[in-house]
Amino acid sequence: MAQSSGRAFTLVSQLTVPASDLAHHTYQCSVEHTPSRKKIDVEITNVCEALIHPEVRLLGPSCERNAMEKQMEVVCLLLRFSPHAAKVEWLVNGEKRNLPTDFSVGKGTDGTYMGQSRVNITKESWEQGDVYTCQVTHPARGLERSMHNTSKCLACLSNSVAPSVYVTEPSYDDLIGKTARVTCLVLGYSLVDVRVVWEVDGKASSDAETGNPEQANGTQSVTSTHKITLEQWKSRTKFTCKVRLPCFAEVTQDMPLMDTTREGLVHPEVRFLGPSCERNAMEKQMEVVCLLLRFSPHAAKVEWLVNGEKRNLPTMDFSVGKGTDGSYMGQSRVNITKESWEKGDVYTCKVTHPAWGTEHSMHNTSKCLACLSNSVAPSVYVTEPSYDDLIGKTARVTCLVLGYSLVDVWVAWEVDGKASSDAETGNPEQANGTQSVTSTHKITLEQWKSRTKFTCKVRLPCFAEVTQDMPLMDTSEYVCV
Repeated sequence: MAQSSGRAFTLVSQLTVPASDLAHHTYQCSVEHTPSRKKIDVEITNVCEALIHPEVRLLGPSCERNAMEKQMEVVCLLLRFSPHAAKVEWLVNGEKRNLPTDFSVGKGTDGTYMGQSRVNITKESWEQGDVYTCQVTHPARGLERSMHNTSKCLACLSNSVAPSVYVTEPSYDDLIGKTARVTCLVLGYSLVDVRVVWEVDGKASSDAETGNPEQANGTQSVTSTHKITLEQWKSRTKFTCKVRLPCFAEVTQDMPLMDTTREGLVHPEVRFLGPSCERNAMEKQMEVVCLLLRFSPHAAKVEWLVNGEKRNLPTMDFSVGKGTDGSYMGQSRVNITKESWEKGDVYTCKVTHPAWGTEHSMHNTSKCLACLSNSVAPSVYVTEPSYDDLIGKTARVTCLVLGYSLVDVWVAWEVDGKASSDAETGNPEQANGTQSVTSTHKITLEQWKSRTKFTCKVRLPCFAEVTQDMPLMDTSEYVCV
């Protein structure tokens, strides 16, 4: 078909051949112009190799933070393509923008071409995650467009792991003390731009405190807390922690809701495990365990008292587990000294649980309660001396103590209400399943005649003190008239 343009003409001839023949045949176009007697032959070879679609690479700004950097650059590289007729357009977030850019092309030593298009962007745009698209058109694919994207998320965080979020409820003791806070813990690798927001029953709340990222063991953590009242906890108010981090989907986590209905509140059964009641001379450290059984919900707290007072005891954290029946069990262990146990110190396990409301349940143990609660108090008998011993000045008042375990017995004497050390006390003796201890105190004939009062006092751990006086005789019958 010939077309006229002034005095010159253009003639176009097109040959359609199978694509499979292009790589195996050589084609020749012969042109003959009769008026000028000219003939031109053009040989066309390697048609397939001549159409090579570009390999596209995107180079973005450095992933390292630079506070001084205001302008940044994104480069779209086209490599190993042929022919050189390639076109590049830029899109921002999927839309065409009039970005200042030029496309430059050069030929390589292998006969293929390479090109680049550079575009300046702002730091703000890059940091907020705008997506830059390099749209490439090339004859190798006709009118088909090749799209290649980059952004801070794609370039710097494509291999990052989404943050983990954990929400924990407060202790019941803090709820009672009106200092309770719900805690939202965020764990990740780069939390500088993290944002934590709270909702209470679906409504945004600003009554929260969020800390700065903290580094530990190659990861970062952010802690955010929100106030909660006992009334909100009982009414099952919904507390939601929402975590937003650029390049990741929002993560939402709710505070676990307790079953605070009457049917769901079961107070714990409390049991003690104490040291063995058998004596072990080598044992220096002992352990007391407070067991909580079959309770619900799991919000229980244990504190320890010694003889009714708070002490900083070496104790493990209160651990809780769920049983197969759906109820919970827990334990708190405390280390004590043998000396404390032997002298009868009372250890109190103070338990707080929602089933008791704001009240505390107190449970005591000691050597006396654990090992001697069924024992019988010692019996004490005081006998006067014989008159013959009084005359012979060898008289002694005798205090006999009978019981089942008298190793720790202590015998003291008083003479007319005043403490006296003029006594001798023997070691416990075993006979017929019981033990006996004998203590004697000197007495003169003059003391006996003047009816001096001799008192034997017996003290044994876990029992009240037993006091027994020497019987006072009517000495008038022994007086010579």
